[in-house]
Amino acid sequence: MERPAASKILEERENGGSFKDVFDFVERVDLQSVNKKSLEALAGSGAFDCFEGIKRGQYFIEDTKGSNFIESLIRYGHRVQSDKQTSQQSLFGDGDNMHFNRPLIPEGKTGPALHT
Repeated sequence: MERPAASKILEERENGGSFKDVFDFVERVDLQSVNKKSLEALAGSGAFDCFEGIKRGQYFIEDTKGSNFIESLIRYGHRVQSDKQTSQQSLFGDGDNMHFNRPLIPEGKTGPALHT
């Protein structure tokens, strides 16, 4: 039986401590359970308002390719988690040396319904 996204988030927070920012969040949570729909609901409801430097509506701003910031976060989180898993399985892997460029937080109009 698949566990709900909220349970996975709470479990990760209990095991790894509070999330530092939205990047730390997508690096740590199970992105199979906490999917795009879940992230959209969390961002839209204000669950990420505690993270400084980003407003609610910015999660939904699309780039020139039609992809929004949430989709960029998911791709970033998958890369980080995949490489952590790969280096744990590798004889020479060293997870401490991994570095990924975080997606840029978009700037622009966020719309009156989502602006905080």
